[in-house]
Amino acid sequence: MKNSKTALALGDDWWNSLRGMFENFTNGGNSGDDDHLPAGTSVIASIPVKSLKPGGLRLFLMFYLMGEQNTPDKGSWKAHQPDSPPSPMVPYSSSTISSLDSDEIDEKGGDTEQSVEFDSSYVLEMFYKDASAMISIELLPHEVQIKRCGSLPSTAYLMHETVLVEGILDELAQCAFDDRVEEANRLLILSAPDSIDSARSTLSFA
Repeated sequence: MKNSKTALALGDDWWNSLRGMFENFTNGGNSGDDDHLPAGTSVIASIPVKSLKPGGLRLFLMFYLMGEQNTPDKGSWKAHQPDSPPSPMVPYSSSTISSLDSDEIDEKGGDTEQSVEFDSSYVLEMFYKDASAMISIELLPHEVQIKRCGSLPSTAYLMHETVLVEGILDELAQCAFDDRVEEANRLLILSAPDSIDSARSTLSFA
């Protein structure tokens, strides 16, 4: 057990070092990116949402990203999920961060008036093999943001990024429009039916 904990700690240190490398690269850049973002970071796609279940959606997307790690070549990408936040299946709503459903709390023997606090975001990361840039997917109460982190992404990265982001949007569309699941139970409810198509139309300008 001790060896397992040591291995996990070393793994976290490695990811933190890699993330720090990107932060150093981007902080030294000077681009025309959004003012509220670090230099070298740009929003590739933004999908407004009415509500989402952040933990469930993050898990769904993580499985997809893991399946894409060897596309187009072995070792092209490396998927990473930062520290896990609490209460993975509790939804964000468009107006506030929701509390647990009262029936769900009753089953757990909790107080029906108790609200649940969330981390500020749920994040997934996809690192490219040449370390020129990475993709960050952030699940926020009002939107899903897909960002590029890296001031000087390589041509190869940009080509493969487009394919990967298109795939991510396809997965989000599946979550939002799956007729086999009642709308209230879907991992993602869009603010407008064309939110994903609108985001897709801007990809060539990201």
